[in-house]
Amino acid sequence: MKSGIDLLNQITKKKRGQADLLRYLRDHDIDLHDKLKHCGSWLLLREWIQSGEMRLRNANFCKRHTACESCAVRRGARLAQRAHEKILEVLKEFSNLIPVHCVLTIKNTDEVEAGIVQLKTALSKMTAQRRKSLTNPERNGTIEWCKVAGGVKAIEVTNKGNGWHPHAHHLLLCESYLDLHKLSEEFQRFGGGKIVWAEKVGNGEQDLTGALLEVLKYPTKFSGLSPENLLQFHDGAKGSRLTDTFGNLRGVNIGDIDMDDCEGLEGPWRDWIAQWHYQQMRFTLRDADAPLIIKKPKKVETK
Repeated sequence: MKSGIDLLNQITKKKRGQADLLRYLRDHDIDLHDKLKHCGSWLLLREWIQSGEMRLRNANFCKRHTACESCAVRRGARLAQRAHEKILEVLKEFSNLIPVHCVLTIKNTDEVEAGIVQLKTALSKMTAQRRKSLTNPERNGTIEWCKVAGGVKAIEVTNKGNGWHPHAHHLLLCESYLDLHKLSEEFQRFGGGKIVWAEKVGNGEQDLTGALLEVLKYPTKFSGLSPENLLQFHDGAKGSRLTDTFGNLRGVNIGDIDMDDCEGLEGPWRDWIAQWHYQQMRFTLRDADAPLIIKKPKKVETK
């Protein structure tokens, strides 16, 4: 039951940590308040009796991953898992490719939405130029991004008191190592910032998993934002696609965060229901086949 208990412990920690945010949202965005408050309030967990393995089969996650840390963590973990599978497939076929963790950024901005738009526009222009260059290098020339055969991208936004800081983490598969000086010059030409960071990643499974989790962990550091800033980020990022895959990693599908993969698990099983109790701030676990006993309130005698 370890994986199921770990999930309950993780959600419990996140839900207990959002008390200040919920108090703020109650006065500023009641719809988002209700979504976050009830997110993950019931879970259907399946336990395989012989192995003791437990997996999530259904839940009521709110999927507001730009405001809800529980959903952000689950979404990032699932994308990392699926991207990891795809990367291993590609590296098996093209063993010459170099995995690289790369970060591209822009200058801090006063408006979070404007910063996200500027960063995404610069990335789109550079990707479009890469496509043109690969199609007709003699006519269009080449850029450093042409060395990238494929990648996984996630935009993260932080605010440490000096404005909004949008930056894009990438796990890239490169045909040769990037010249960071050239890449910085080119990214500035497309409207991005001059600060570029990159580090080679080992192609072992643990190395790739660690890099992917770093790239895809969350769209913001929830603990580093005040409730007011977190709502600003949520509103500013609304409608923006903050994660993507491209090149030979295009098409990675994360599936539904309301359920886990159960491939390879066989034999008899039983289902459990985890219910969140708001007053006690904890989960209770009961057999899904057991009847639900609802205690009736005691009658108060009146004269």
